[in-house]
Amino acid sequence: RTLEAAQTAAPPQGPLAAEGDECAICLEPLSLGMDQALPCGHVFHPPCVEEVRKFGGAKQVCPLCRAVLPPGTEKLYEEIVQRFFVIFMRIQRGEASWDALTKEEQQEMNEVHRLWREAADQGHAQSQFALGVMFFQGHGVKQDYSEANKWYRKAAEQGNAKAQLNLGYAYHEGHGVKQDYLRANKWFRKAADQGHTEAQRNLGVAYYEGHGVKQD
Repeated sequence: RTLEAAQTAAPPQGPLAAEGDECAICLEPLSLGMDQALPCGHVFHPPCVEEVRKFGGAKQVCPLCRAVLPPGTEKLYEEIVQRFFVIFMRIQRGEASWDALTKEEQQEMNEVHRLWREAADQGHAQSQFALGVMFFQGHGVKQDYSEANKWYRKAAEQGNAKAQLNLGYAYHEGHGVKQDYLRANKWFRKAADQGHTEAQRNLGVAYYEGHGVKQD
């Protein structure tokens, strides 16, 4: 297809790849839950896409169909954080409330959610974690523990220690999942092994009280 056609064609209904297919850049197997589906539908490993951005010069396009790449996840994330904290700080100062956002504030939070989702769908772990917090706390969206855990898990499986900690809390408290101390400790340990002090403390408490482990 021509570049113009690639830009104007309707987006596909799903990724143009199956679990286990090869990434067309590095030729390693794909895992669709972890990898990046571009707006054109082609799927690659996120680091491979970032290498294309780095060396592509002015041609920031999909290697297969030449469709223009979306903004990089780091750039998106920085923009979203700035926009989110404008409202967050107003609430911290008592000038607004999550339970009573103005129409304009809600529209801005809708856009924050859309952009964070865009970055998260590209495999950006920090954005996945941020979406988890957004749904867990009900920041501009309806509070939904199950949706929060979905995004925590995606980030946790990529090694994000904060997401691992929060997923551990979800299992410890039974928020959106059946309470399970064993699984809670599994995620606490993954975060603890990365040096997260709160997760290390939680594991200490688990052994002290015998929650999911033999008391020790």
